[in-house]
Amino acid sequence: MLKAGSLLYAIFISFLLSALASVYLLVSHYNQLYALRDEGRVKAIHHLNSAINLLLVNEEEIEGEYRQLYREDDFSRVKITATPWGLYQLLKTETVFQQDTFQKAAIAGNAYHKAHQLALYLSDRNQPLSIAGESRIIGDAMLSERGLKRAFIEGKSFSGSELLKGQRLRSQNSLPAIRKESIESIEDLTWNGIHSKADTVYYFEQASDQAYINIQRSAHQSQLQIYSPNPIYLNAGRLQGPILLRSDQEVVIGSEFLAEDILIAAPYIQIEDGFQGSLQAVVSDTLILGKNVQLDYPSALVVYSENNQSLLEMQEGSTVWGEVISIYDERVNAISKINILEGAKVYGSVYASNNLNHRGEVYGTTACKKFYLKTTSSIYENHLLDAVLDFQSLPKAYVGSGFISEWCESNKAIIKWLD
Repeated sequence: MLKAGSLLYAIFISFLLSALASVYLLVSHYNQLYALRDEGRVKAIHHLNSAINLLLVNEEEIEGEYRQLYREDDFSRVKITATPWGLYQLLKTETVFQQDTFQKAAIAGNAYHKAHQLALYLSDRNQPLSIAGESRIIGDAMLSERGLKRAFIEGKSFSGSELLKGQRLRSQNSLPAIRKESIESIEDLTWNGIHSKADTVYYFEQASDQAYINIQRSAHQSQLQIYSPNPIYLNAGRLQGPILLRSDQEVVIGSEFLAEDILIAAPYIQIEDGFQGSLQAVVSDTLILGKNVQLDYPSALVVYSENNQSLLEMQEGSTVWGEVISIYDERVNAISKINILEGAKVYGSVYASNNLNHRGEVYGTTACKKFYLKTTSSIYENHLLDAVLDFQSLPKAYVGSGFISEWCESNKAIIKWLD
């Protein structure tokens, strides 16, 4: 016969074992839930990466479509968006798993062909390119049949040992064509008024305190445009993220202003001495980059002119990582001009559909209809003095906007991931 104490002890042991078994089952259940949740999160991230890869091979503009990536996976529905962002493209993907939302966004462009080594494309106007001083061309050059020759300008003769360090090829009498999609995107930005694709519009006078504004915007939010029919002067503050700043007259950016990944459109844009940031600037008339300005990668300066005269000028000591482009409307016989002054540098591409005054350094590809050189004593056509055209020094990982299709890979590539 068992004593009462022994019975209580047996009951306690049984209860304890039952409790431990319940805890074990509960922990196993939650571990299984966490494992399923982690598996779901991993799948969601995998779906985002697959959607980004889909956008990289798709040339179409896609406005927020939902797609089921895998027929056998009902949870692979992903929202994908590919829209022009100035010269580049803005890619966005989004998917949902349970209560979690996963997102990715990036600025994309096109890498150069692996065989592309073009330092210079000069339209064939049956003239030689004359070189003086410490000028150098490193990479392939497409020129007229008359090629290159040494020159003596302002008391300086050509000081190098080779006129060209690369292959000499034959150019055509016209420049390589700019992609239709790039032209349409730029042309759309040169019209006055509120941009048709803006989802949210703030009037500058309401969004700013005099010349100060501070807005940081995620790439996953709706596209924001800050608009004014009047001039915009920004001396201090910050704009960060895919934000379009637009004026029907002019925009002036001060050196203390902070900008990252923004797009500016106006007839006239001036970026004052000492500014540093990343932006794209699109004008229909004049674009002035002041002294010692640093435009970080990826940036772009673009003139699309329907006027008789237009100007894009990079002053002494300024640097651009990206594209510098001047396009004129052939229908109105406009004349466009790019000035790259002494000490100014471009890492990427320079494309001048008309005149290029080049006294600085371009590390990448330069294409122009003709060079002109203005000195204190004279004006020279198709002459270079102390100018650098060097494709070999462009970083191998550089990805441009792909505005010239024949220079670039057909698939897009990520330039920068965005928050």
